[in-house]
Amino acid sequence: MPVSTKDEYKDVKYLASIGFRVLVLSYEGEFRGMRGMSLLQDTKEAADAASWMKTFRFVKNVGLMGVSRGGFAAYHTFIQYQDHFSKLACLAAPTDLNIFREGDAEKKIPKTGIPPRLLSKMWKYFVFTGDENTSSPLYYAERLRNKPLLMIYGLQDTMVPKGQGEIMRDR
Repeated sequence: MPVSTKDEYKDVKYLASIGFRVLVLSYEGEFRGMRGMSLLQDTKEAADAASWMKTFRFVKNVGLMGVSRGGFAAYHTFIQYQDHFSKLACLAAPTDLNIFREGDAEKKIPKTGIPPRLLSKMWKYFVFTGDENTSSPLYYAERLRNKPLLMIYGLQDTMVPKGQGEIMRDR
């Protein structure tokens, strides 16, 4: 069941070819004004998608995966709607917003390589509670204890340094 001709969906096509039902929520172009940014809306849409998928006869478990900003949303979605999902995978997802923006010299974590102008446009998406600490998935890390969670970070990623995953792992 082809989802897209884009190369980044090859893994999705493979999963679909071996019998998985895969639903991809894509928000391409949202920072160019094509779609409003709302983490609360994104988490609700993902939860609604999981509920819809479970209406199919053979779908009992729904996993959630997100990459980068989508990984950030996946953390929040999984925390708020744990009964909707069986497991979580986050790839290169920010977990501590203050360190994401500023870095941490003591922990040898550089700040993000996202250009400051773009980051300032994106920041309202990340800080949805009005508080950078409670908006960080790190704040909710205790709720993820003993839940199936896969975190993947690249050693040379300049946008979301591997330290973000290490912080979450340690918490």
